[in-house]
Amino acid sequence: MKRIFVLSTFILFTFIIVYYLFDFSVETKEFKRIIISVFFFLFLFFSLPIKYKILTIPVFIILLVQLTSYLVTGMYLNPLTVENLNNYKAIGNNLLLKIIFLCIVFTSLYIYCLTIKKDYSKSKKIIIVTIISFIFIATKSSYPISQFFSTIHKVYKTNIANYNYKNDGKIFLKNFQNSFYQKEKLVSHFNDNQLSIRQNANLIIIFIEGFSERVISEKITPNLYRLKERVIVFDSYYNHTAATFRGLRGQLISGYQKIGGWEENEQGLAQITKDQLRNKFEGRIESLPSILNKNGYFSLFIGPHDCKDNLFTMMKSVGFLMTKGKCDLPEHQNPIKELSDRESFDLLKKSIVEINRKNKIPFFISFYNIETHHGMNVNEVKYPFEDNEYYNKFYNFDHWLGEFVNWFDNSELANNTYLVITADHSTFSVEKFEKLFKFKSKSETHFVDRIPLIIYSKNISQQTINANGRNSLCLAPTMLDLLGLDNITTHFLGNSLFDKNISFWERISIVNNVLVNTASDDVRDLNELDSKHEEELNLFYGFAG
Repeated sequence: MKRIFVLSTFILFTFIIVYYLFDFSVETKEFKRIIISVFFFLFLFFSLPIKYKILTIPVFIILLVQLTSYLVTGMYLNPLTVENLNNYKAIGNNLLLKIIFLCIVFTSLYIYCLTIKKDYSKSKKIIIVTIISFIFIATKSSYPISQFFSTIHKVYKTNIANYNYKNDGKIFLKNFQNSFYQKEKLVSHFNDNQLSIRQNANLIIIFIEGFSERVISEKITPNLYRLKERVIVFDSYYNHTAATFRGLRGQLISGYQKIGGWEENEQGLAQITKDQLRNKFEGRIESLPSILNKNGYFSLFIGPHDCKDNLFTMMKSVGFLMTKGKCDLPEHQNPIKELSDRESFDLLKKSIVEINRKNKIPFFISFYNIETHHGMNVNEVKYPFEDNEYYNKFYNFDHWLGEFVNWFDNSELANNTYLVITADHSTFSVEKFEKLFKFKSKSETHFVDRIPLIIYSKNISQQTINANGRNSLCLAPTMLDLLGLDNITTHFLGNSLFDKNISFWERISIVNNVLVNTASDDVRDLNELDSKHEEELNLFYGFAG
């Protein structure tokens, strides 16, 4: 009796700790199903004879994973979380420490239960009924144990697909024709704002990590909010995939990417290696950087990670001539921490100055930050009106972006450089984000939303263009249009946003095999593709990776 009292007190104490460590709702169906599953698990655990209790370890681990995932993301473990385990540091040290603490507490509780030597059920009938009841709960498709295996199957299905990589991609071959400029005058969107072609203009693209357009507001992102008043802004523009690996490469090649951060090898399903990345992606398809390289540009990718990170390997395979990370910023002294947004923008400024001093050719720089990642809470520049992790991280990024834009405006490069601000993908829409930013996803992906696309340069007047539900497949061709390039052979699935022709794929987003249609300027799941487009998509995967 004493042990049961101790156990009950421990469980209550653990729940109180969890409640105060994590901001979560107990009202959702997922949380209630986790609690029901835990109840049946405990009932099974204490019904089993002592010698069989150890067999419940796998079930305990699955329930702990699902509970931890729910506390962190507001949902069960999903394929994108599994695929990004190699970038676990991206969630931030504070959240990581909470997760570790939570795992230690619950594991200690479980080990304590294993030490209880008393059998609470001597009846075989009770044991059989308990096992049958638990199996019934475990196999229900909407409950955490079944969902865990469903997620693992989706990861396997998504990453371990046998495509014909000898596919030459001929059916996607097309000739890019410039539609932005017509005899040095802009198309109908800009009749009131005539601009001549800027020969050999530089291009900087800032990919904000996990950033939906709805985040932009006068209070939370004042610099972006003001910037929108003097730039070209595309409205109703969506991300075509997620997460970062697929989002960045997919935009630069104007295509979808099947493989994420995992691959099949001799040991089964494991994190993809650098050699596998090169073999799968290097030189397979032209991209924005590879096209610009051939047209006399110097291309550079800047990210916040360690210089040996797989992201840099992938960016080199995409076509960037050089990559830079935290090893290129000597001031960064913390070996286990990624570059902060402030440090990332410092590296960007230093790189621009260095390139401009050494090279007399135009440059293309792609920039990616980390501190707006899901789970991050920054303390450097905090939102002044409320201590909220979402407001803090977006406000912090906006502050350093504003500093960079001011520096950019006062530099000699501003007269011949386009600054483009967009995102690698939308913000991961968990319950807290939905409440704060009034967004309820109609898609099971929780990962498709409007994202910003802003084009800034000196002497550009404010223009708002309705993208009509088109997506980030359009980024690369839009940039070619903007730079005045013409008659280029590509395999792009998307067209320029300045082109009135809209392809089928420009309104189809794909995340974890879930198809999302944005044609009605809304986010709605699409059950399946017709046979023609299904075959076309598989051919593209086989060609581009």
